[in-house]
Amino acid sequence: MKHNDSRSLAMLQAIAFEISVGCPLSKLHSGICPISDKHRWDKLDTSRPMSDELIIDSCETAYHQLGFRGWITWHNFNEPMLEFDRIENLILQLRERISTFRTEVSTNGEVLPDDLKRMKCFDRIRLKNYTGRDQSALLASHPNVEHDATPFLDERMASPVIQNQHRCRRMYDELPIDFYGNGHICAGDWQGNVPIGNIWDDGIEDVAERFLAVRDQIGQEPVAPDAPEYCRNCGLSMRYGDCIIDQEIFEEITQKRGY
Repeated sequence: MKHNDSRSLAMLQAIAFEISVGCPLSKLHSGICPISDKHRWDKLDTSRPMSDELIIDSCETAYHQLGFRGWITWHNFNEPMLEFDRIENLILQLRERISTFRTEVSTNGEVLPDDLKRMKCFDRIRLKNYTGRDQSALLASHPNVEHDATPFLDERMASPVIQNQHRCRRMYDELPIDFYGNGHICAGDWQGNVPIGNIWDDGIEDVAERFLAVRDQIGQEPVAPDAPEYCRNCGLSMRYGDCIIDQEIFEEITQKRGY
């Protein structure tokens, strides 16, 4: 992969690793969050959960070889704090190997360590408080918590819109990698309708190459005629969204893409 801005991961704000397949709110959000959908994994390889070594190797390759300069985030359709001990250990190793490493966790705050000082392993915490739990202790324990006290779940499980030709910005936000190592073009394609490979078999390099190829197809307006059918029929609002994970990269994306 060439490392200019258009063919590298330089114009990507985050790589998101799904570190768990559980969530204490899965029943509460049944039917509106993909974690509870019985067909979530029908099109995906679920033979091998990601190992720590695979995650670390993928991060090192992304930062050191693929031009990535954004954030490693822990989220997607799970509660990452169910695996906090594992994440904490991964962060320690990643900070030793990657000088520019930055990381955030997205959590509903239902599962937290007894010692909240441990949460400082994250550079930033995105807290979505769906149940109104008192989170004052967490807010006092960390200098960078984005607290959404009235969150809502979006429409990513809704019916598609036929022949949507508007360009999509979502693929400049994040590259989601699910619990089993499958790459996804966006969080909206949680079923993997647009296959871009698995980091177990293909490595982060090939997954990123396919990701960028799709981004090229749907980042123009109208979208390219050979763009994936799923994208041409996508009506999710996230395609127009202004998801700011890294302010500097976001501004560069806006300037270079013109939107």
